[in-house]
Amino acid sequence: MTTACFVHRWDAVKAERLHLELEVIFGVTHFNNVRSLRFWHGLCGVEDDAEGAEEARVWEEYERTMDAETFAFWRDERLDLATSAALADVDGDGVHLMPVTEEGYAGVARLADTIQALASARSS
Repeated sequence: MTTACFVHRWDAVKAERLHLELEVIFGVTHFNNVRSLRFWHGLCGVEDDAEGAEEARVWEEYERTMDAETFAFWRDERLDLATSAALADVDGDGVHLMPVTEEGYAGVARLADTIQALASARSS
């Protein structure tokens, strides 16, 4: 789900105070490329909205114009930022990382120590 779409839906959940009645676990996936981003957009139902199209356009442009190493760094940074945001949200109860590919598992493994540190700090 795109960031603004998520924020809009999460704000609606909090406005109705629904988050107080259940445990909220944020799902974060590792997008390998624009193709995997579009796949997840389809699963989340945002592939046809303007924000989803814009996010896909940015990913497509960066994948096309960056060298592979720079794109991988930028792509991995998206995972870092999404995971950090999920763990920092005081109304959420955790994060579920959803790696699907070998690259995704590598990205999650790279983040393991950071995730543990953030989760530990949060529970203190």
